[in-house]
This record gives sequence, C-alpha cells and structure tokens, in this order.
Amino acid sequence: MSIDDYKKKFLKKIFFSNKFKFSFYEGSIKDLFYYIPSIELSKLPLENIPLLYNLAIVRTLNKNYIKFYPLNKKISMTKEIFCLLNPKSDLIDTEKKILPILKKYNIKCINSKEPSEKEMENIISNKLMYIYCGHGSSLKYLKKEYIESHNINFLTFLFGCSSASSRLLSEKDTQPLSTPQLFLKKLCPFFFGFLWPVSSSDLDELTVELLNIMLKNKEPNSLIKVITLLKRKFSLKWFNGGALVMYCNSDILPE
Repeated sequence: MSIDDYKKKFLKKIFFSNKFKFSFYEGSIKDLFYYIPSIELSKLPLENIPLLYNLAIVRTLNKNYIKFYPLNKKISMTKEIFCLLNPKSDLIDTEKKILPILKKYNIKCINSKEPSEKEMENIISNKLMYIYCGHGSSLKYLKKEYIESHNINFLTFLFGCSSASSRLLSEKDTQPLSTPQLFLKKLCPFFFGFLWPVSSSDLDELTVELLNIMLKNKEPNSLIKVITLLKRKFSLKWFNGGALVMYCNSDILPE
C-alpha cells in the first residue's frame, strides 16, 4: 500500500466513524482535502495530525461548495480590501510590521483606534476582503447582529487569538457557536482564523508574508496551499500551526 493510499484509508477510517459523524471529500488537486466537521470536532486541530502534515486541508459546512481557490490572478482591486489594525492600540510591534504593507498597496485601513459600529458597517458593506489584526475575533466591532442580517460576500482573515473558537457569541445565545459558522452561514466565501491563543511573533510573520503574497500575487497557486506552506515556518509549528484553520463556502476568489 502506497503512502497516499494509507493516508486515504486512515482519513476515511476516522472521518466516517460512527462515533464522529462528518463527511470527507477529496479536493480538486491531489494534496488538497476538504471535510465537514461536527461541532465537537471543529474544536480540534485535526489538520495538524503528523500523518496529514503534507496535505492542505480546509473545512467546509456544505459539500455543494467544494472547490479549491486558485491564486492565479489579483484577488481584487486594493480599494475592495479593508483592514482593521490594532484597534486597542496595544499591539505596537504588530502595527509597525503590517502598516507599511497596507500603505504600500493603498489598502483602506483603520489603525490604533476603535471604529464605531456604524463606521464598520459602512466600510465593510462594499468590500471583497476583510483583514483583522488585533485581539480576538473582531466581533466587538463587526457585530454578530450585523453579520446575521446580511450576506457576507468578503473573504475573512481574522489574525487574532481564538478568532475561530466556539463560544457564546452574545448574551442572547444559549448554545456555543463558532465564529466560522457565523460567517459561513451568511455565505462568507472563505474564513481564516485560530482555534486558541498563539504567539505574536509567529502570527506577525505569517500576516506579513501572506499579505505580500496575496497583494504582489507573483506565483499562481491555491490560497489554501499557500497558507499551509506558510504555517510550516512557525517556530512553534505544532502549537501555533495547529491553531490555524481555514473554511471555504464558495467557488473561487474574486478576480
């Protein structure tokens, strides 16, 4: 049995088990896989199982939307990207590393201040990509109520600790809900976040490299594969790398 056959057998044995009911699908290219996690398994870093280390793995909520994301054209005009950077003004080093990149590409940015709810809604309504670099999931600024009442058409990158975790998202909630579920149920095409707190050094380095790749866009590739390769550079590759998760809910990146 080849290594690839062994991996598939291992994956299907786990992903089709009676104890954990969720579906598994092979993606459009050889080393890209998608799966639909249960609520319980969505909390676990299955993507970082050593046996699966050479695979690019993404989560989804609906098998009908399974495609890979080609990165062979510019993702969008820079005017269609918005970044909320260091709203609490306490991530000084992070801001120093990221702000020059945003300015270089003329990316709309609010930095070192907390935006009002109305300000966030007005800006985000016509964007195709939302980047958040701060603490948590940014739901303090982009409210759960707003997301639930609108179709979310922008790619979402939440570079914050525990930005993809499951918890009570508002005082009215009676059941935990993960931030990715909240976004994807409203048709968010792509979600990037972290299951638990990660170190700022690895997070900042990933943010800088990923922004440069997406905005320069020199090499065609899958966005999911690009992120998978970048997380292998983490100094704490099992802890910080295990926290990083990706969800998809659409066909391809906007051109």
